[in-house]
Amino acid sequence: MMHFGNIVKKSAENNNITVEDMAWLMDRSADEVVSLYHTEEWTSGNIKAASEALNQDFGSYLNRTIEYDFVKKNKLENYHEMLINIKYPVGKENLFEAWLERTWLMAQSIGLEVEG
Repeated sequence: MMHFGNIVKKSAENNNITVEDMAWLMDRSADEVVSLYHTEEWTSGNIKAASEALNQDFGSYLNRTIEYDFVKKNKLENYHEMLINIKYPVGKENLFEAWLERTWLMAQSIGLEVEG
């Protein structure tokens, strides 16, 4: 896995975007951005925020066999909405959250709009 912090930092520097500007664009504090620059693995929320801030799809670094798309698209498409309820056993919260994070990434990778 590539070091997300280094990748995003280099992209920001190549676009002459300061830490303070990146913090504003990502809706994070400057300290959080500096910390992210030093972090190898990012959450999907941070990857999406950086992708939107720099208008670059950093999801392509997750898995080259899947086309991720973390950059906002024009909202001209029509959507159907499906609400689901999932029951899981008490004590399995961590496993469920891990599964849900992966499912969220897969949904975004095929262009689904996911709210959470």
